[in-house]
Amino acid sequence: MPELFTIKEVARIFKCHPQTVRSYIKEGLLKALSLKGEYRITQKEINVFLERRKVVGKI
Repeated sequence: MPELFTIKEVARIFKCHPQTVRSYIKEGLLKALSLKGEYRITQKEINVFLERRKVVGKI
């Protein structure tokens, strides 16, 4: 079974406010499961989100 993270835990990983994580979920940028009325995010979805957010360019 995959490890599940709370919004607060994901906010710490992303170094942002929990409301920002909620916005990512509502905008469809971050996939989350809804368990008992609370969101849970898998490590896989965190990795997918971070990979898409990488900025690639020449220095």
